[in-house]
Formats: sequence, C-alpha cells, structure tokens
Amino acid sequence: MNHPPLSYLFGDRSSGQLSALAGQFTAEGKRVVGALPLDPNLPSSKNCDMDIRIIPGGASFRISQSLGQGSAGCRLDAGALEMAAIACAAELAKGADILILNKFGKLEAEGRGFCPVIAEAISASIPVILGVNRFNLDALLEWSGGLARELELACID
Repeated sequence: MNHPPLSYLFGDRSSGQLSALAGQFTAEGKRVVGALPLDPNLPSSKNCDMDIRIIPGGASFRISQSLGQGSAGCRLDAGALEMAAIACAAELAKGADILILNKFGKLEAEGRGFCPVIAEAISASIPVILGVNRFNLDALLEWSGGLARELELACID
C-alpha cells in the first residue's frame, strides 16, 4: 500500500465512502483500524444521534448528548468521543495497515479527540484516511503542518 501519510475526503457526506474504503481494504486482507458511523446508510434520526463504532473491535459509542427540546448548543459528547479515541488507540496498538476515521471534527480542530491516534499512526508509518468538512479543513491543514493531502478515490489501490 503506497498512500500519503495523511489523506482526507472533503465534504459533509464522506462517511459512506470511508466505510466502503474500509470494507475494500479489509477484503484485500489489510488490517483496518478506525472509527466509523455505526451505520452510514441510515438517515440521521430526528434527534440527530451520532453513533460510531471502532473497527475492527466493534465497540460502539454514542458521541452525542441530548440537550433538551429547543436547545441550540453543541450536542457533541466530548467525553464519549475521547473514550472512543482511547478504544481506537488500543486497536491501533495491536497493529494496523491503515487508519480510517469518520471525521476530523470540532475536538480534533482543537487538537483533542482523535489527534493523538492520528499522530501515533503517522509516527508508525501507518497511512491515515479521514473525512473533513469545510468548517474544519483549515484546522486540519494547520494541524498537519502541510502533510494532509486530499484523497482522489480513483487513485486507491
């Protein structure tokens, strides 16, 4: 596998593509580690619940919290996301051919969340593929020090 150390899919709907990539790499016999939506093909629930699963272990985490009717604050449960990152790091420590993460999001833009997992993978020469939206792209590019490259799906081997 010859991939840049850190690649990203840009857009708000990259979850399905990342899940498909994980399936493709797994079918090729590669050990894929990461965090992906529990089911990227299901439409979001009316409550906008966010659930991710750790691969290959299968542990799932609800990373959203209910703030009550009419609330407008951030629904991300930072503690649950940090626990998911710890579980992902434990899988990464067992060895991996590639790390695939659903999103470089708000916590990662602050240097938290999955950032230590991403850094560990890069330092171990394990390629990383993740999703990022327009709100966090600049933070990803800054955090990566210019290392991140947009992924061209046609170039995946």
